[in-house]
Amino acid sequence: MSRFFSDSPITINIIQIASIFSTPLDEIADDISLLLDKVDQFEIDRGRHVTVFLARIIDFESPYPPPIVFGTVALLNEYIQVMADNRIMYGDDIIVVDMENALTYPDDIHGACHCHPTDEGYQKMANTWLASLECYFGVTIARIGNEYFTSLQEAYDSAFDGDFIQIHGINIDSILNANRNISVNIDGGYSCDFSEKTGSTILNSNITISNGTVMIGNLVTE
Repeated sequence: MSRFFSDSPITINIIQIASIFSTPLDEIADDISLLLDKVDQFEIDRGRHVTVFLARIIDFESPYPPPIVFGTVALLNEYIQVMADNRIMYGDDIIVVDMENALTYPDDIHGACHCHPTDEGYQKMANTWLASLECYFGVTIARIGNEYFTSLQEAYDSAFDGDFIQIHGINIDSILNANRNISVNIDGGYSCDFSEKTGSTILNSNITISNGTVMIGNLVTE
């Protein structure tokens, strides 16, 4: 791992890995696990903690040998997710970034091989990565669809009638003044990439509702 890491105070390292899809999907996941073993060894050798952002990659199809159909990558991602969940259970610090489900298929994929994102697809991928990093560094806390917000009030002010606001499962000090004639759902307790529930959101402030309807779940006020 010395090729990628050093004793300098690195904040983020991004490693892109290419796979040949003629390799069995479970073996690709095993190869990624071997790389994570090297990260673990680096932590032991250098006495440094490493947080790994591991992506569920986007789905695609390709007519070129070996041919790939939509759904193949989704299956690979499931192997990767199971591997990551097992390592997290035993203490690895891994944040899974769900690029796969950030896109709409096949609308966000174009090209003769349907293997490259459209401009909108690339933007969705970028937004997903940015949200995970900003969550990790404590910048963003909420989202509506693919739009991300730094406070609960900002998310509410941007919401349309019937919108669903998701909030990270963290302690926040964001005040909410719900004063618009709309109905929204606010649901807390999400992981950094909003792919799963990890608990509840603790709100260290008050919620005031003077107009409209606010449905609240997994949100605890203190």
